[in-house]
Amino acid sequence: MKPQRSSPFRTNPSAIARYFFHDCERFFYYTSATPEQRKKEGIPEPEFEHSPLVESILASGHRWEEEVVSRLLKGRVVVAPGPGELHTRRLSPQQTLRCLRDEPPGRYLYQATLSPPRRFYETYDIDPKRVVLSENYPDLIEVLADENGGRLLRVLDVKRGEGLRLTHRVQILLYALELEALLEAEGIPNVRADVEQGGVWLGGQPAPEVFALGDFRPHLEKFLRDDLMDILAGEARDAEWHLYHRCEWCEFFDHCRDEMRRKNDVSRLVQLTPYGKRHLREEGVETLGELGRFLKRADADEVLSRCASLAGQRHRLQMRVEALERAEPQLHGSASTVLPQGENVGLYLTLQQEPLGKVVYLAGLHVTARDEVRAEIFSREGAKALLGPDGKPRPAVWVASRPEDAPDVRRSFVLLLHDLLQGVHAYNERRSEWKAQLSLQAYTHTEDERGLLFSCLLDALQEPDLAEKAMTVLFHFQGPELMHADQHPVAEVAYPVVVLLSAVSQLLALPVEVSYTLPEMLAALKSPFRYTRRDYYHFPLGHGFRAEALHAAWYRGKRENLGEIEEQARLYLFALAALLRVVRDRAGHHLVSWPPKFKLPAGAGLQDRTLSKLAFFARYESLLRCLAVREARAEARPTQVLLGQVIELQAQSATEMRVAGELPVEPEADGFPGWLLVRDSEEGRRAQVEYADYWYRNKFHGGPDSADRAVVGVQRVCTTSRDEGVLSLSYARPL
Repeated sequence: MKPQRSSPFRTNPSAIARYFFHDCERFFYYTSATPEQRKKEGIPEPEFEHSPLVESILASGHRWEEEVVSRLLKGRVVVAPGPGELHTRRLSPQQTLRCLRDEPPGRYLYQATLSPPRRFYETYDIDPKRVVLSENYPDLIEVLADENGGRLLRVLDVKRGEGLRLTHRVQILLYALELEALLEAEGIPNVRADVEQGGVWLGGQPAPEVFALGDFRPHLEKFLRDDLMDILAGEARDAEWHLYHRCEWCEFFDHCRDEMRRKNDVSRLVQLTPYGKRHLREEGVETLGELGRFLKRADADEVLSRCASLAGQRHRLQMRVEALERAEPQLHGSASTVLPQGENVGLYLTLQQEPLGKVVYLAGLHVTARDEVRAEIFSREGAKALLGPDGKPRPAVWVASRPEDAPDVRRSFVLLLHDLLQGVHAYNERRSEWKAQLSLQAYTHTEDERGLLFSCLLDALQEPDLAEKAMTVLFHFQGPELMHADQHPVAEVAYPVVVLLSAVSQLLALPVEVSYTLPEMLAALKSPFRYTRRDYYHFPLGHGFRAEALHAAWYRGKRENLGEIEEQARLYLFALAALLRVVRDRAGHHLVSWPPKFKLPAGAGLQDRTLSKLAFFARYESLLRCLAVREARAEARPTQVLLGQVIELQAQSATEMRVAGELPVEPEADGFPGWLLVRDSEEGRRAQVEYADYWYRNKFHGGPDSADRAVVGVQRVCTTSRDEGVLSLSYARPL
């Protein structure tokens, strides 16, 4: 008995894979509903995107399939006969069964038709009267020789992308399970489906990448057996939903955003995860008003602690709710060890990647410094690139006019960056007095841009005439990515690049919903710099630039777009500098550090590649450990107490301290001066955040004197007759 075709819902492996990507019941319900069901429940029609970029992505995928089938597997693939382009041709159910019975090892089936049999529905308790799984067409089924003398059928997906994704795993595993059920239902002997391994044939690769399916199988089978019917058993209004950054790729995005605003839904909060929203909903919290009241409950911390993404977040959630309700930025009360109070030379960087070929098509660099400093650190070429005709600062921006021009963008960017850093280094070399030297701090807006910076520099190492300069720059812009290089710096740089988005989020709660996008951040902070949102260039929730204008220039002859893209990049870099200025105005008293005087690190001098990597890794890991300790101290006081990051003490004498309340962690009584003792005041709080753990890690005396901070060791931990904890301290550095 085949499933009834009048079922109100219909789904397929692609939709199920996207359900896991979006983690959204509403998406699955909406996309599974038939037109009749959508009309019955008032479900909106999907709004599909038909931009030139989307068309280019689809066309690129079809070209890659043609390359794999027609060239890489030439003569070994069964393709359905008939006219039309390759991607439109599918083996019929009858042709598919015949091939599954007869094709020998070494052969492939292109777009065979899989129609889940009754056995599949029974295995997973899926009611065919409620939902039907449509016929589907895996890109390739590879016929392999089985170790038992039979045949093994492995599902392969052909994707033009460069990496294996969760959606690939879901889709391939579901194809494999359907294929397994079909083979059993048809009684085909001496052949089995490979449900242990699948493959993805990624763009430009000579062979598919094979990966294990077993780890994800319990999750998919739980969805098929339990969640699928639970989601579709109710009504559309019952399905869980949450608006966050992945939603801008959903065809129901506008519908959900309108509902979020209309109902003042908690989805308006930045950094709220689908799991977090689900947890709040279980507590009866669905709106910002309800969340504000919930956070005042005595058990709020305990309830939040049962969700990993919400644990310890009560104070930050309160500030975010308050910011949205008052339409005014709110300070979290935390300090920033990352964002400096100022610098002599500010360096703002952007790199943008084209989503189809994954090439950096745009690079930009903007420098802020005093006029007399610019005159000395800019070379003639640097001044020409970084100053306008009027002598005022003007960002240098490079845009690839064609895909093949991307290496020229990288080259120009690396050369100017090297020239600038050498200029600052030489300036400081000429001045022996520390106060006369310059500090330099680089900034990007997002972590993705920071990653593209390293990717760009590592790629430049492969160009012989650029490699030395790229390595010099990498010695300063160091990070874990430097493990891919063969040479390494002798000294560490704590914060070579500050990611502004992360730093601002640490300091401030802004009246910006869902995602701190740059135009909205500047408007919320009342910056005098006007950076206007343009939907053609800006994502609704994401960061960086959309590539539609670029693709129109590259593939549709709209060359005038290149100048507009360049101008948008300049505005973007000006906006980053404006963002930093207004954040310093708002939260300057929560900034505690200054960048060091600039000096390009020299190489470690180790000739052995492995030893060089190990030495760098050991130093860098030590740096990260110390920075993590310091950053934990920078959290807001309520959060520190909640997470057990501080021990609150009451002095009974200079060396005897009574624990106020419970002891969150019992310190080791070894006398080693590994603790900071600070006064419970704003001065004491600032003193503990200013303490630079990494620079004092090898100094027993523990850094400079402070009237509000001491470096102490714990000599003894005891409990009084009244069950009060008492610590006996020794001082390496007194108050």
